[in-house]
Amino acid sequence: MFFFFKKTKIIVDCFTDEPGAFEFHPIERATNNYPDWWKRLDKSVVEHTDVGEIQRATMRSCDGIISLFKNSWVLKSWTDIRLRTTANEYFYYFGKKTLNPFHAEIVSHNPVQFGDQFNEKIHLKILSPWYLKQNKSCDFAMMPSVWNDINNWSNFTIMPGVGNFLYQHSTNINMFVEKHKDHILIEAGTPFYHIVPLTDKDVVFKNHLTTVDELNKLIHKRYGKFYKNYRYMQKFIESKKTCPFDR
Repeated sequence: MFFFFKKTKIIVDCFTDEPGAFEFHPIERATNNYPDWWKRLDKSVVEHTDVGEIQRATMRSCDGIISLFKNSWVLKSWTDIRLRTTANEYFYYFGKKTLNPFHAEIVSHNPVQFGDQFNEKIHLKILSPWYLKQNKSCDFAMMPSVWNDINNWSNFTIMPGVGNFLYQHSTNINMFVEKHKDHILIEAGTPFYHIVPLTDKDVVFKNHLTTVDELNKLIHKRYGKFYKNYRYMQKFIESKKTCPFDR
C-alpha cells in the first residue's frame, strides 16, 4: 500500500500598516531587485594576456549571486533614512514618518548586552513596519543585502541571523555603525535583508495592508519577557501541537 502526502506549503503573511511600504516597497522576490551595477555588466569580457585573448565570466554570471537572488525575498527600506554619529551618540531623520509611532524610530541596545567587542561602533536597530507570520514551522536566514548598497560598506554592517516567524514576527534591522560619520544615507527601496527559506518546501509570501490597531495586536501579542522571549514562545507553541503531521 502506498501513501501519498501533499507537499506542505509554507505561507508567510506579511503585514504592515504603512501604505507607502505596502504599495511602493513590498516584500518581494529578490529577482526584482538585482542591483543596477550588476545588471549593467556584460556576462563575459575578453582579457588580453601574453598568450592571447581569453574570455572571462563577470559577476553577472556568478552562480552564487544568481542563486541567492533566485531563492530569496527582500525586505527593503520604506523611506529615505539619514544617519549621523559622534563618538557616543547617533541622530536620525526619516524622509517619511510612519503612521504608527511604535515603529517610527531607531533605538539602540545597552552595550552591556553585547560586551566590549563593539566598543568602536554604535549599535542601532531600525524598527521595521513589516511583521511576518507563517503557517508552518520553517527557519529563514536573514542575510544582509550587501550587493545592493555598496556605498555604505564603510559606514555600517547589518547583522545576519536565522529566525522563524511562527514564534516571533518582527523584522527589525540590527546594525553596527561606524563612529564619527557625518552623512549616511539609506535610500528608500534599498534592500536590507535577503529572506532565505531553509527548506525544500514551497514557500509563498503574501503582503497585506492592515490598520494600525490590527497590527498593534500582532506586535504586542507575544511580547513581555525580558529574557529568552523567543524560546519561551517556541516552547509554548510546540506544546500545543497535537497532530504529528502539523509541521
